[in-house]
Amino acid sequence: MAAVALRAFVFVLLVAVDLVASDNVVQFSDTLGGPHGTDFSDEASVVAGETVSFVTIRAGARVDGISLGVSSPTAQTFTHGGTGGTDNTLTLGVGEYITSMEAHWGKKDGHTRIFYLSFGTNAGNSVSGGTQTDSVGSMTAPEGYQLAGFYGRDGDDIDLLGAIWASIDTTTDSPATVGPANDSSTSSTSVEQNSVIQTDLSTSVEQNSVTQTDISPASSTGSSAQSSGSMTTTSSSSDSTTAPASSGSPTRLSQSFGGPHGTEFSDLLATSGQTITSLTIRAGDRVDGLTLGSFGPHDADIHPRWNW
Repeated sequence: MAAVALRAFVFVLLVAVDLVASDNVVQFSDTLGGPHGTDFSDEASVVAGETVSFVTIRAGARVDGISLGVSSPTAQTFTHGGTGGTDNTLTLGVGEYITSMEAHWGKKDGHTRIFYLSFGTNAGNSVSGGTQTDSVGSMTAPEGYQLAGFYGRDGDDIDLLGAIWASIDTTTDSPATVGPANDSSTSSTSVEQNSVIQTDLSTSVEQNSVTQTDISPASSTGSSAQSSGSMTTTSSSSDSTTAPASSGSPTRLSQSFGGPHGTEFSDLLATSGQTITSLTIRAGDRVDGLTLGSFGPHDADIHPRWNW
């Protein structure tokens, strides 16, 4: 029975990633901007039912940095980018949520960067900063969600930016995370390739509860969840290929499965271009842990959880 249950778990883990549940705590927008800078993400600290107290855009000719202040359930401030520019701050009232974001991008010193940002709330208030360009993207939170954090790439400026939407309501039965959308052709190809991998893994599981399987590099980037919220983009011809809205993120997240217990973990900041070499599942009556091995550009063994 344990082997059958484990095969079912592996099949779900590798294949069933395209459905959006109605009770997801966190959803990701697509990203806007360019591929430069260093990856960042607020995902690990974002929770349902946050009270966002302010948002600040630091900007001059372009966007230098952003900050999002959270007053509860844990007081914290998410800050990204550099310290230049002038602060443009919107303080939120009681029951007010940030529900939209607009970004403009362009070239600076040969790199694509965010030049302008604007945030809007359910109360009709807004804040903006920077210089508008012809390359524009706007996004709106799904119903019942608010802006609760960011992910993207930064340095002295904001190079790439996406929104992390979190449920306004704190009552959620089965926490899950939904990633940005991918095109349907890529998703279907990924599922076919992953189905083959699942067959190999299920055979190995019957032989030994601690299984390591070598995985050959695949051309697919993996399937992803459906789109989170709505987004529109327009771009000038000179910048149209520098910041594609659907492919700017170096990582994509599937829906998650299981319950709300344990300690949160995430490998979201895994480096693009890694070659996956092995996948190990440690299991008895249930799954105790797993390890994903990779090499290049930075060798790593990712151990999400050894004792559930």
